[in-house]
Amino acid sequence: MYKMKLLTECLESTELNIADAIIFMSSTLESLNIINSDIDGMDNLINSSIAFLKSFDVDAEKEFLVRHRRRLVPKRLDNNRDNADNISFKTFYRKEYKSVLDELTSLMKNNLESCIGTIKPLYNMFNPPVSRNNLSETGIQDAMSFLPKQFVVDPLHLQVELEVLYDQCKEVETVSEQTKKMLPIANRMCRLLCTAPVTVAGNERSFSKLKLIKNYLRTTQSDSRLSDLLLLSSEKDIVDDIKLDLIAKQWSILKKRRICI
Repeated sequence: MYKMKLLTECLESTELNIADAIIFMSSTLESLNIINSDIDGMDNLINSSIAFLKSFDVDAEKEFLVRHRRRLVPKRLDNNRDNADNISFKTFYRKEYKSVLDELTSLMKNNLESCIGTIKPLYNMFNPPVSRNNLSETGIQDAMSFLPKQFVVDPLHLQVELEVLYDQCKEVETVSEQTKKMLPIANRMCRLLCTAPVTVAGNERSFSKLKLIKNYLRTTQSDSRLSDLLLLSSEKDIVDDIKLDLIAKQWSILKKRRICI
């Protein structure tokens, strides 16, 4: 969950571009696959959870046996019912853990493949490490479809500019403004790849908070109050840094204390 939270924060950053977003998603997907195949790591997490529950005087394995006791089918349905396997405590939670990870990695893999498929020509040309081997006649033709229709470009001209740009990238870490002016078409292609992607994570977070705030005890509240509560809940990181004692002190010294809430 910490990895997914970190990925969400990276994807919501205003300075992000499509190329970096694909790299973030690919590295996170690879990390989740490693976690999914690490049985010892899962057992360590389960052991840490057991130790944490003991601090609250809760016996995790005892509670597990109460809620997941072995149930045998009637003998009229199965004569060999005693041979049924008994799922242990760690086996059960490893299975649950892997099912969550499988669903998560499957969704992320589908989204990543969809994103790469949308910008595949640009991704193939600028996928690190950049080299002239990434430039093909078909790839350049496909990449030119991303340019505006009124922008007429010769494919050979674009290929030459990209080859010069690749050679420059091998020698220096950053490209100068003069190089950008000398290679206008390659510069435009790079800017297309570095376009900021549109994110709807903030809106989805607001709707998920609505289920927590709009409960049966708050059915008569006004729209303005509901909107304010949603804002406070969605921006919890900022609200946690607010010093309530300082605000109360400033409010207490005001002459007109009647304020609209």
